[in-house]
Amino acid sequence: MRPLEDDRGGPPHTGDDPHEILAQWTTGTWERPDGSIILGQAWDDDTRYRYTTHITEWIHYAGERIWYPTGNGIRQWSNCLANLETGEPLSPRTRGRAVSAVLSFYDHCETDLAGGPYRLPKRWKITGVIEDKAPGTYQAWVTDALRTAADRYQGRTGRHVKETSKHPQRARLACYLLLAGLRPFQARRIRLENLRPDPHNKTLGAFIPMKNRDDDAGIWGTLPWILHSVITEYLDVRGHAAPHSTPTSGTLLTNRSGAPLHRSDFIPLLHAVAATHPELAELDEPLKGDWVAHSLSPLAHFTVPTKDDDTPTDGHRRRRTR
Repeated sequence: MRPLEDDRGGPPHTGDDPHEILAQWTTGTWERPDGSIILGQAWDDDTRYRYTTHITEWIHYAGERIWYPTGNGIRQWSNCLANLETGEPLSPRTRGRAVSAVLSFYDHCETDLAGGPYRLPKRWKITGVIEDKAPGTYQAWVTDALRTAADRYQGRTGRHVKETSKHPQRARLACYLLLAGLRPFQARRIRLENLRPDPHNKTLGAFIPMKNRDDDAGIWGTLPWILHSVITEYLDVRGHAAPHSTPTSGTLLTNRSGAPLHRSDFIPLLHAVAATHPELAELDEPLKGDWVAHSLSPLAHFTVPTKDDDTPTDGHRRRRTR
């Protein structure tokens, strides 16, 4: 690779070695300049591997200019990236994800560690607009990134933010229900009294509403056990009030007044979570709940109904493409 151009960049970072910053960041634990320790959720293995690989390559490429990044320098680096096994140039979308990783690294240094300011441009100004036909199902990196974003989501604050967006537990649960294979319509209609946790066998039984039905028809299925802990965390902030719900009954997802979460509030939770992840924020279109539900899940093995009848499921969700 050619050496990085020595054009004007931001001021140097006052922290530690970039490799150390990267290692701490990707484990979800780091120390702020004031000495406080941030203990976050660990990243999923796929995201951690990709971020570590891309950012380490960038650190080696940038050399002494690591704390003087420029959009032109990052573009120059990304155009040189190649597949480690074949030597072939990376696809535009893969290069775009590499650039997103680097931009996210500097955003972390500036926002969380008081470095910079680096004044880097948006990704599209570095890579150009990346055209790609949207799939009927998402690739595995998308669902992995969504789970990471949901685990790290801290909620939204502000005067004009909806009450349903202020609790990160609600947003995390909404994302996990989609990642478990439930479509938005089904996720909103799961009822608290219809959950059957079995700690001994690590299974979570659930009565799953039928797809495209307005009545109470459904079928029993098994959801990933990890949902049990996500639900337990959410119950601490779950709203409940008669006649809609009680502490032990009613739809699992509710609004502040205890009424079932409306469809107009559900998808914004997904979008709010996705907006906090640099790669998901750069997608050409906002995440679609149905597509997340039909994509391969990063959660543990599970079984959910895939037919509008009583046919037992075999534990493998069908994939649909468009």
